[in-house]
Amino acid sequence: MGAASDQNLYDPVKYSSLHAFADDLIDLIGEMNLISPVFIGHSVSGMIGCIASTKRPELFKKLILLCSSPRFLNSEDYKGGFESCELEQIFSIALSFAKTVFNNDHRDVLEKVQVPCTIIQTSNDIAVPVDVAYFMQKKIEAKSTVEIIDTCGHFPQLTDHKVLIDVLTKSLSSNLN
Repeated sequence: MGAASDQNLYDPVKYSSLHAFADDLIDLIGEMNLISPVFIGHSVSGMIGCIASTKRPELFKKLILLCSSPRFLNSEDYKGGFESCELEQIFSIALSFAKTVFNNDHRDVLEKVQVPCTIIQTSNDIAVPVDVAYFMQKKIEAKSTVEIIDTCGHFPQLTDHKVLIDVLTKSLSSNLN
């Protein structure tokens, strides 16, 4: 996964689905003997956490979903952030992982998420519109809250880290059950 020094460990066929990454997350939690961790997932990692939580909900105390989206591609009834032609431009310069991120559709996973969630979204994110946060809140089975950070960009940990830390602290200290 991720930063492996042995490139043979990455199988593009296996990792063409976020389910493989979710399985890795489940394995990692087991290997580290973590007990009811709070999972903080940014962007596509948020959906990896959602998928993992549907497979093994007992492993997680809470999910915090930061600028996450179950689908980045716009459709007739859903504004995911990108038109198909825009994604084709991104694909021409991106690695195979980008196709996995942007082409996968995991909206059906949300209704299976039984772990409480805090969905953190920036007010102006080129990759994930604010509407996605509310869509996710509506579809997630478990109790969830939406926190909008008034900043631009997809990486609030870089653009407004102090506000993000305040929101994370509030979420981690809340009794969202």
